[in-house]
Amino acid sequence: MFPRAIEQLILETIKRYKALTLIGPRQSGKTSLTRYRLFPDYNYLSLENPDTRQRALTDPRGFLQTRDLPTPKGVWLPILARSRSFSLSLLF
Repeated sequence: MFPRAIEQLILETIKRYKALTLIGPRQSGKTSLTRYRLFPDYNYLSLENPDTRQRALTDPRGFLQTRDLPTPKGVWLPILARSRSFSLSLLF
């Protein structure tokens, strides 16, 4: 993967804020950039599985608190567009 101009902005932003939303077209490299290049030691929690997504939607904070998260760095949640109520509940 080649370096992208937005990398430095992402790294600076994540130091100042608890959350970051990266929006872009499908297949543009958002997950590859963040999961593999910028934040490889963050936990990756996919909401693709319907049962997992339902648990997250039912109790978002509980879902994150009860997860076995071995690294204290952070959590990477891809595809929150399908789970807008989950992402909004994390704000409050």
